[in-house]
Amino acid sequence: MKNYPNQVSSLDRMRGALRTIQSLHSLARSDGRPGLMDPLDDGDFGYEAARRRIYTFRGLVDASDADIEARIKSDLAKPSGSQGARTFAREARRTLRDMGWIDAHAAVTDQGEDFLATTPASPEERAYLTKGLMNIAVTDDEGRVSHPVRIMLKLLAYKPSGARAGLELALEARDDSPEEYERIKRLYDLSPDERRKVHLISDTQRANAVKVFPSLARTAGLVVEGPGRLYSITPDGKSILNTVQNGSHEHIVSSQNAKKVMGHRVTSKSVAMKLPTAVPKALSVEEQVLARIRLHERTIDHQQLVKDMARFIGDESGSFYEDPFSFDLIWVPRGNGPLVLFEMKTVRDDESAQAVRALGQLAYYGHFKIPFTQRDRKLVKAAVFDRRIGDSMIDFLSREGIAVVTVLDGIALPLNSNAIDLVQHFLPG
Repeated sequence: MKNYPNQVSSLDRMRGALRTIQSLHSLARSDGRPGLMDPLDDGDFGYEAARRRIYTFRGLVDASDADIEARIKSDLAKPSGSQGARTFAREARRTLRDMGWIDAHAAVTDQGEDFLATTPASPEERAYLTKGLMNIAVTDDEGRVSHPVRIMLKLLAYKPSGARAGLELALEARDDSPEEYERIKRLYDLSPDERRKVHLISDTQRANAVKVFPSLARTAGLVVEGPGRLYSITPDGKSILNTVQNGSHEHIVSSQNAKKVMGHRVTSKSVAMKLPTAVPKALSVEEQVLARIRLHERTIDHQQLVKDMARFIGDESGSFYEDPFSFDLIWVPRGNGPLVLFEMKTVRDDESAQAVRALGQLAYYGHFKIPFTQRDRKLVKAAVFDRRIGDSMIDFLSREGIAVVTVLDGIALPLNSNAIDLVQHFLPG
């Protein structure tokens, strides 16, 4: 069975490791820690990750900075092969490289930078994680390549797994061929005891083989853990799997290279009228995930909020664009005024979560969905709520430059200074 590192099985740890690598490139020896500047050096990377609490020493709980430095000094006296921080560095680097987030020189790639720019727990973060997981390929001693996450999803699409049993077989496949999958499926059909007799790996190997991929796939929304620790594939997981299996491209096209469009032109009467139930297969993998999430977010109340905002602005003031699979509304005013990107949120005792989602989605769609032909115009980002949110969330969005608006009885009311300027000077009301 092929081996794969299991040090980075949580997204927080992955994000922390990537930020550590990013920082190491800019550290100088003058900072008082000689040599702490090369992310390709296991000691430099591993012990800086320890200082940042990304890697944690066994038995060291609630450690102070002094405790960590003392432990580092102690570990450095051990043989290099016995230093856990070095193992973490080596394995984390491999995972991040396989996902396409760092290159062979441990420099953070554009994909890695884009991932770090996402909001934690946001749809955008999950989309980048999905793409990274589907990129992971493992090669055996004979040069045969397989994609373990894809194989794992195929097994779960065939039937669920209790307590991850059998999912270690994702690393058993020699390649991605249909014949090899059938061999793996026959092993998967066996009971755990039967599998142990014919699949001669140790219990430790088996336990390590199911630490990373099921956990990260669950975080990405491709896999769900139900009652009794039953793991099964989600609709998003099936969609991603079908895209990879049926698509003509082995590599997933990144959204940086995707054609940027501003959606469909609509009027205040035709906006938010239709809500498709299936996402286009032409979308890239991360766009497939985002589109499904967006469809789930759109409700009758949400669509009414979009209509109310468009009607308040009025058709005579410019043009509207919508995209049911991504942003809610873009307003292009007549003349050379700024574009306005709207994110609509209906609040149901979850204003903090909705504010966080609005910020992440505005950042993502503002970066990826505004055509370069429009980049000479200022972009205003506005979060629109169907009720007044609390001052702390208004302040949170204000600090990020977001105009905050509420629409009550068809009237747009500004909730911060950015929105006052927007409503008074950009919107005719």
